[in-house]
Amino acid sequence: MSSLSQRKSDHLDIVLNSTPGVKKCTSGFEKWRFGHCALPELHLDEIDLSTPLFGRTLNAPLLISSMTGGTRRASQINQHLATAAQTLGLAMGVGSQRVALESDARYGLTRELRAVAPDIVLMANLGAAQIAGPQGLDYAKRAVETLAADALIIHLNPLQEALQHGGDRNWCGVIDAIHRTVEALHVPVVVKEVGSGISVPVARKLVAAGVAMLDVAGAGGTSWAAVEGERAVNAHDRAVAMAFADWGIPTATALQDLHQALPDMPLVASGGIANGIEVAKAIRLGASLVGQAAGV
Repeated sequence: MSSLSQRKSDHLDIVLNSTPGVKKCTSGFEKWRFGHCALPELHLDEIDLSTPLFGRTLNAPLLISSMTGGTRRASQINQHLATAAQTLGLAMGVGSQRVALESDARYGLTRELRAVAPDIVLMANLGAAQIAGPQGLDYAKRAVETLAADALIIHLNPLQEALQHGGDRNWCGVIDAIHRTVEALHVPVVVKEVGSGISVPVARKLVAAGVAMLDVAGAGGTSWAAVEGERAVNAHDRAVAMAFADWGIPTATALQDLHQALPDMPLVASGGIANGIEVAKAIRLGASLVGQAAGV
């Protein structure tokens, strides 16, 4: 197994089998409560949750968020998730395709996944650091083509990379690379964080670059800083990573801020979404789509 594949396997083990770090940060949705209506004057069975997205229609505004890729076990997970998405009529984003694109073994991130879920909104996924690299456009095109994807997700994870042993340190030129990718692809580009949230200034830059949708992916769910702390090779690196376990903009705060500043921008709310009530709160705060990852 390559070092990159081993890293992905470590991430799976930590997220599935432990609760890394001692976190105090929540997603923030507990700050809001719905008013109760004792006279709804509607029929529950007639409520329509169908949602148009990228030329298809979802049965509900729900996204199985990007989780994992790059190992045989991840391939099995993605196959199961795609089957669930097809059965339920939901959208799905795959985990990072970097390993699949750099290796001969694609670990299920091919059109075989699309064959399992022919009708869903399926989103390819690459890291911003790879998009900004010399093979960025080629990677982006191949990521979409190999899945027959409806969109490409570009994930922003500068904090995780800074704390990760062997992580990507060079984040220069990322916004220009995103713009080039938007111009080059025939499918929409979605940009997401991975648990630290997107601020209004960053969102404005991404909108100017032509991004079709933003996933706030705020704090309150999985802390990738804490995950990297669990993987740290020494006590010093662990202490540094764990200091950032609560870092980031809570999901509800990021969502509200972005919707107020950019009311016409489609937003995905993800990061610590625990249940259907929080899904409803996220939609009320401006989300067009709500994502869950580890909770799935």
